[in-house]
Amino acid sequence: EGWNALLLAYLRFGMYDKVLSDVLSLPPPAGLGLPEGCNYAELLGNFARGVANFKTGKLEEASSNLKDLESILSCADFNSKYHDRSLVAKHTLEGLIEGDVTKLKAAADEQNSWTYNSPPHWSLSSNTCLGEMYMKTTQFESALASFRADLTEYPNNPWGLYGMYEAMAALPETYDEEEVAE
Repeated sequence: EGWNALLLAYLRFGMYDKVLSDVLSLPPPAGLGLPEGCNYAELLGNFARGVANFKTGKLEEASSNLKDLESILSCADFNSKYHDRSLVAKHTLEGLIEGDVTKLKAAADEQNSWTYNSPPHWSLSSNTCLGEMYMKTTQFESALASFRADLTEYPNNPWGLYGMYEAMAALPETYDEEEVAE
């Protein structure tokens, strides 16, 4: 489970070149007892590389990472313990590549359906990702709802707060400068 977890931290802080160059982004070495080509560590690596490739403009590579992720997810030997997290990864990467808000909403809905766990099963907020997509598509009310949902789950986090600020600022007919500043 932890083999590629560091890559999610790199993603969270926009360190896309680090994701693509880090030795951890490679498949786990033999001898860890993982089924080759069919394990969560490889799926997570493909997700991280896919997002990093997308964010750095390498769409063909990102699409290839998505295909590899889907191949692992459909593997008969895939450990179902990670199925819910893997769906979030799949829907998120699909949504980014395709510019499809419904895929990102599916990722957020899946993650929001989980019970509380500390540490969380998935360290990235799908609500933030969804909110960003809503902002790009000028659906500011929906973006605001996504960032508020993120702040409910992770109070006072800077990504949710900044997203909420941007969404409120984009709705000057609803929120005055004082409300946005607050």
